[in-house]
Amino acid sequence: MHTAQIYAGYIFGLAAQAFWIWMIIDCIMNDPDRFIWLWVILLLNFPGAVIYFMARKPMSMKGMTPRFLAGFMRGKETAEAQYTARNVGNSYNYMKLGDIYLDTGRIEQAEEAFDKAIKLDPDNIQALWGSARVDIIRKNTDAAAAKLERVLKKDPEYKYGEPSLAYARILYGRRDKNGLAHLEAHIIKWAQPEAQFMLGSLLMENNQVERGRELLEAAVLDIKGAPGYYFKANRKWISRMKALLASQGQTGNRG
Repeated sequence: MHTAQIYAGYIFGLAAQAFWIWMIIDCIMNDPDRFIWLWVILLLNFPGAVIYFMARKPMSMKGMTPRFLAGFMRGKETAEAQYTARNVGNSYNYMKLGDIYLDTGRIEQAEEAFDKAIKLDPDNIQALWGSARVDIIRKNTDAAAAKLERVLKKDPEYKYGEPSLAYARILYGRRDKNGLAHLEAHIIKWAQPEAQFMLGSLLMENNQVERGRELLEAAVLDIKGAPGYYFKANRKWISRMKALLASQGQTGNRG
C-alpha cells in the first residue's frame, strides 16, 4: 500500500509538472495578457497554472464541448428554463430557452422556442437572431436573411457584428449586388479577416482588382503582425487571401 502511494504521488508530480509547463507555453504563445499571467503561473507554480487554466482557457475552448456533453452539463439550467417558459410564458423566457436548446444542439426545440418568442414579441431582437441562426444551420438562407435584415435595422451593431457578418456571408454566397456596400460598411467597424476576404473577392469580381489587391495585402500584413493567438485563429485566411491574389496575377509577396 505504501509503495502504491509513493508511485501514485510520483505520477501526480510528473503530471502536475507537465501541466505547469504546458500552461507556460500556452500563455506565452496564445494569451494577449501573457506578461501578467506568466508571472501568476511562475510565482504560484502548479496552483498558478490551475488558476490560469480556469480563468483563461474557457474563452479559447468555447464551442469545443461536444453537444451531448453540453446538454448533460446544462440539464438543470434547461429544466429551469423550460419550467419558467411554461409558467411565465413571455417572449424573453422563450428566447432564453431557445438559446439553451441551440447551444446544446437541439435545433427543432430551439426553432419552436424562438418562434414562440417572436410571436409574443415580433421585435425581440435576441429571438430574431436566434431564429436566424437556426435557419442558417438548416441552410434556409432566405428566411435567415429576412430575419437578419430586421435585426440589423433595429441595431446595426448588435452582438459586436455577428449578425452583420452572418448577413454578409449570405450576400456573398448569392453574389448579391448589395454585398459590396454591406461589407464595406462592415469592415469599417469590424476588420475581420473573413469579411476582408469576402470584400476583396467581390471587388475583384466587380472589376475593382487594384482595390481588392490593396485590401487583401494589407489584411495579410495585419494578421501576420497580430498577437500569436489571433494569428493562429486566422491563419487560414492568409492562405485564402494569398491564393486569391495569386489567381489575379499577384503573389502577395509584399505580405
